[in-house]
Amino acid sequence: MNTDAELSTRDQEIIARIFNQGKGELMYRVNRLELYDVGANGKGQDVRVNRPLSETERRAAGLEVEAIKAAEEDKDFERAALILTKAVEQCPSYPSPYNNRAQVYRLQNNLDLAICDLDRAIALSQEFPVVRRQALCQRAWIRYSRGETEVAYKDFEAAGNLGDADARRMAVRCNPYARLCNNIVQGMLERLYYSKHDEV
Repeated sequence: MNTDAELSTRDQEIIARIFNQGKGELMYRVNRLELYDVGANGKGQDVRVNRPLSETERRAAGLEVEAIKAAEEDKDFERAALILTKAVEQCPSYPSPYNNRAQVYRLQNNLDLAICDLDRAIALSQEFPVVRRQALCQRAWIRYSRGETEVAYKDFEAAGNLGDADARRMAVRCNPYARLCNNIVQGMLERLYYSKHDEV
C-alpha cells in the first residue's frame, strides 16, 4: 500500500474529504503550508500574481521555501517561524510570508498571533488573490473552531467569492439566516412531534 508520501495530491484530498467530512479539501489545504511554484513560468514571476516579483519578494519567497521545508519535513515549527519572520522583515509588503507564518503559529496553537498575521496578509493581498483566498480560508477556520460562526461566515463567503468551492459550502453552513431558518424548522418539527405524542 502507498504511504502518505507516495500519494498524489488528489489522493490526499480524497482521503481528507473522507476523514474530515464537512470540511473537505479546504481543511486539507489549511493543514499544510503552501507556496505556489515561484518562477515556474521562467520569468521570475509568482504564479499567484500577474506581475513579476521584485528582487526582495523573490528573496522572501526563497525563505518561504526554506521555512516550509523546516515545518513539513523537519517538524521544526520554531525554526520555520523564525525564517518566515526574516522573510517578513525583508519584504514587509509581500503577503505570502504572513500567511505561511500564520499557519506555523496555528500549528503551534498560537491562534492570536496567527489571526494577526492573517489580518496583515489579507490587508496586503490586493494583487495576490490566491494568497488572499488562502488567508481568508485559514482565518475562517480558526474563527469557526473558536465558535465565532458569524465572522467565520464572512471570511468563508469572501474566500468562496474568490473561487474556493469548499469555502462557499462552509459559508452556506455558517450563514446566520440559514441557521435561523433551520432553528425555526427544527422547533416546528419538535412541536409537531411532541403534540402527536401527547395525544397518545
